[in-house]
Amino acid sequence: MLEAHDLKLLQDKLFEYRAICITGASGWLGKETSDLLLRTLGAEFQDRVTLVTSDGRDIALQAGSFPTISWDSFATSGKFDLILHFAFLNQDKIKLVGHTRFLEINRKITSDVLNVASRNPSGDLLCASSGAASIYPSNLNSNFPYEIYSGIKTEMESRFKTSGTFRNLILMRIWSVSGIYADLGAPYALSSFISQGLRGDSIQVTGPVDSQRTYVNAQEMIWVYIMSLGNIDFNVLDSGGFTISMFDLANLISSSLGNKKVLAKLDTHSALVDYTPDASVFNSLSVNFSLELSKVPEQVELVTKFHTNSEVGIQANIL
Repeated sequence: MLEAHDLKLLQDKLFEYRAICITGASGWLGKETSDLLLRTLGAEFQDRVTLVTSDGRDIALQAGSFPTISWDSFATSGKFDLILHFAFLNQDKIKLVGHTRFLEINRKITSDVLNVASRNPSGDLLCASSGAASIYPSNLNSNFPYEIYSGIKTEMESRFKTSGTFRNLILMRIWSVSGIYADLGAPYALSSFISQGLRGDSIQVTGPVDSQRTYVNAQEMIWVYIMSLGNIDFNVLDSGGFTISMFDLANLISSSLGNKKVLAKLDTHSALVDYTPDASVFNSLSVNFSLELSKVPEQVELVTKFHTNSEVGIQANIL
């Protein structure tokens, strides 16, 4: 859990960045980042941070509703010292918009960010990539969504790395993340388990008992990435955290919700699918910055407590 002294360290780090931009601010990681910077910058937040969404509609955070600018406005104006870039179509949009359009939109997003960044050659970029780019084949012509997604993420990483546009660049290879703004309707283990548990349903584990994920709290993750700007000599950094099996995660969530009727049903016929990075570098950086990362039980408790508060939890999820 980030404490007051951690936020002070981040505040000092952000001092050099007078104009900050968060793209994809309406997505759940964009909201986690916005919430973190709001907690850190306080009254300066709205003067220094520009939130970007596709349509310019307000976003809801714990502290209230905040204005954003549209993507078109971002692409045609503005000069930023730090861009925190989360805008991207995920693999579930391939079926919705079509294969060709999916690639076109994501390539345009990358081009727009590069164009905006070129207005400030001394600016920095934190860009969200995915662990999928590490473990799945990169094939833009594939019929498999994860291979297409891996391909377009790999292409995006290459364009940013070879652009020469940024003073400091970190490509955040994000694996499994927890947070209060996570969409409980998303088809990911932690969100799905909590959603099922809140309904009082049995938690469905669709992989074998040994299938593993490595979880880190979203705001702690972003904190480490920002603190790493200018402090590491490489530009691709896997997220870290703590590894847990899906069976243990299901039972941990069941216990956290205090619902003895929630049971894990295991499909032991599925192939073992681990989604675990080499977390050693990220975890070492957190130690170097004197941040104690939240362990998985603490992460689960934070998320389940937030979502059992129906007024705050539901509002933050819907908007």
